[in-house]
Amino acid sequence: MNFRNLQKTFGLLLLLSFWAATPAFAQKTISGSVTDAENGEPLIGANILVVGTSIGTITDFDGNYSLDVSAEATALDFSYTGYTGQRVEIGSQTVIDVELSAGQLLDEVVVVGYGTVKKKDLTGSVATLSGAKLDKIPVASAAEALTGRLPGVNVLTTDGSPDAEIVIRVRGGGSITQDNSPLFVVDGFIVNSIRDIPPTDIESISVLKDAAATAIYGAQASNGVVVVTTKRPLAGKIVVSYNGFGQFKQLPKDRRYEVLSPYEFALANYEYAAVRSEADLRNFEKFFGKYDDLELYKEKRPTDWQEELFGDPQWSQYHNIGLSGGTDITKISLSLTNNTDEGLLLGSGYRRNVANFKLNQAIGSKLTFEAIARITNTVVDGAGTSGNAQINIKDAVQTRPVNGIADELEIDPNNADPNDDYASFIKSLVSPTELVKQDWRKRTTNDYVLQAALNYAVLDNLDLKTTITSSNRFDENLRFYGPLTSESFNNGGSLPLGQKTDQELFTYRWLNTAAFRFKNLGVHELDLLAGHEIYSDGGTSQFVRAEDFRPSITPEELFANMTFGRTDRQETEERTNSNRLSFFGRANYQLRDRYMLTLTFRSDASSKFAKDNRVGIFPAVAVGWRISEEEFMANSRFINDLKLRASYGETGNDRIDPTATQFLFGPSTSRGPGFGNVDNVYYTPTSSTLYNPDVKWETTINRNIGLDFALLQGKISGALDWYKNTTQDLLLQSAIPSNTGFTTQWNNIGTTSNQGFEVGLTAFLIDRRDFSLAANVNFGMNKAKIEKLDGTNERFFQSNWASTDLKDQDDFYLEVGGTLGDIYGYVTDGYYATSDFAAYDEASKSYILNEGVPDASAT
Repeated sequence: MNFRNLQKTFGLLLLLSFWAATPAFAQKTISGSVTDAENGEPLIGANILVVGTSIGTITDFDGNYSLDVSAEATALDFSYTGYTGQRVEIGSQTVIDVELSAGQLLDEVVVVGYGTVKKKDLTGSVATLSGAKLDKIPVASAAEALTGRLPGVNVLTTDGSPDAEIVIRVRGGGSITQDNSPLFVVDGFIVNSIRDIPPTDIESISVLKDAAATAIYGAQASNGVVVVTTKRPLAGKIVVSYNGFGQFKQLPKDRRYEVLSPYEFALANYEYAAVRSEADLRNFEKFFGKYDDLELYKEKRPTDWQEELFGDPQWSQYHNIGLSGGTDITKISLSLTNNTDEGLLLGSGYRRNVANFKLNQAIGSKLTFEAIARITNTVVDGAGTSGNAQINIKDAVQTRPVNGIADELEIDPNNADPNDDYASFIKSLVSPTELVKQDWRKRTTNDYVLQAALNYAVLDNLDLKTTITSSNRFDENLRFYGPLTSESFNNGGSLPLGQKTDQELFTYRWLNTAAFRFKNLGVHELDLLAGHEIYSDGGTSQFVRAEDFRPSITPEELFANMTFGRTDRQETEERTNSNRLSFFGRANYQLRDRYMLTLTFRSDASSKFAKDNRVGIFPAVAVGWRISEEEFMANSRFINDLKLRASYGETGNDRIDPTATQFLFGPSTSRGPGFGNVDNVYYTPTSSTLYNPDVKWETTINRNIGLDFALLQGKISGALDWYKNTTQDLLLQSAIPSNTGFTTQWNNIGTTSNQGFEVGLTAFLIDRRDFSLAANVNFGMNKAKIEKLDGTNERFFQSNWASTDLKDQDDFYLEVGGTLGDIYGYVTDGYYATSDFAAYDEASKSYILNEGVPDASAT
């Protein structure tokens, strides 16, 4: 299905949504209000659900609701976050007003995989964060809002760029070289990140942590699942809301590294030159003076490169305008968000605009149409400090603070005499601030997400739903390298050069589910879910690189006149599609509202693997025991809820290149062996990694034991969890002999384990009408261990975290029995000073160390 056809389908469904069908079954309308029992204030967004069905609604901004129910409906469930729910018999009533009391969170509805469940009925480990709390947190993205607020969830930023990817880890991670990020699901659709989801648009975030909760997602859920549900449209009059903030930010003085003063820098370099050779010492004295001159540097004012790069205060602002309203038949919401962030790093910036539209259209009493459209525009300035950026954070610390004698000569580096040694010395210092300006980047990204769904209530206890989702991303990345950059020096003849990358990515998804709830089972409750999903992603990219521009050209001028440069490289690439076909099911059983059993099953077939290894099976089982519902706990006033749960299950990981199991060739016009002196078109392997058709799923086995509790009428609540995850058949690239024509090959190698303990506590300290105070405490402990490495007991890996300083050197060490993430390298005890040496030995041409000073050359 191409994008144009999907647009036509979406538009047709949108038109159909405004047709109102005539109800074919006897029904009546029930209306009323839901208020706070203590102060009588309306509860906005309270849930009302027809018992035994998925039919329901929520209250409007005045706390009112209206709901069409069939003649067979017997009762309504009323619930609201932080309040004790109520079940009210309908009888002959047409107006039902309900007052809810603040209390336990047990009736809170939690979003899980492909559905919802009451918190009291959970058998898996799930942490939640409500939209009401997010609205009060001054952050610009959903990812930032998770920081420190949920047990077992760690949030890190990769570098100082405003658009730096925010890394989220759920209970660590068990994969060595593959992505350990959780699966992100927004309104039922799988996305790569939640960084661009405005927190003010969010109704709830659920983090699924154990296999009982994640196995329903199968192949991609080995590292947990983050489920984001955005706010639903509310019935009632059109209401406009605003949420925003502005803030200054600056790198604190006490967070900066302490560096050498001009005197300390000059003295250290003098000592270094003195112990190397007389020639080095003479060269130092030429530019910095003799030993007796070093005292002058005590009065010298240094260049504070940390201040130059990160010192200026920066401004960020966030604005969100929301609109919601409609009738019981047609509800709409529209949210517009603008976020501007000036980065701490000189020259960096970030601008984002998001439009989020939702429609909920009732078509008769049994059919509902839902539509979502989300458009995001993001513009990023600055190259950041990671990857192939010309500037590194360490440059702010390592760049020399003074230039010695040359500082006193008033030399203009832009018009320096190449024959002047002092001018050349000045010019040899590449200023970090100038380098930032000459490593220029502008990235513009437009994301379009369209989703359409039909939900048909076949019976009061049977719902069918089909959802089609399309996501398209258009990305333009402009990169300018000025004359001072190493990229220009190495590849552009020290002249400016420019690169332009255009990328288009698409994702399509078709999901079908059937939910059935058994009725009239007495003390038994049984819910079934079955589903089918088709997923596909792919894309194209174009790259062009132009050189030989005049030295003074600006980035804007270069990209406006790119065709006038010499085209050094031009490439067009089409990504191999990644396809997945899935079937899944879940059964939730309860006995007497105290004994719970959840069975989950998922089968995924991934195109990334060869035919014989394509299908992965991921089962899970979980049990729960609500101890507080037993008769021996009936008279307890201290313990209001106590639930013990345990789970076991398997999830998968297929996050490898789609071509890992395919032997691909590409055309080349370079002169190859046996082709003489004439360029010919011939085919060569497209990668230095040899394909392996025997690669299979990386599988994670999850074990979890947890205890949920609520004390003193819900004033204190929390959860304790112990877990152990074992990841086997690790997907790793192994080194192979170079005489094969390749350097690496994908293999399933080894096993890791990951275990830990989590504590999450919430206490309502003060809860009054005009003032409330609550405290949240999270604690987590995690340890990842290497259990097995096939064929060897140790391996080394290179991260390139320090750029060229450790190029081609392994800096991570893997050892059976060791901890995952151990850094490998030398340990230094310091450096020698002149006072460490007694004399110079002419015979051996070396210095003699004082007695008791360690000899670094000794073995």
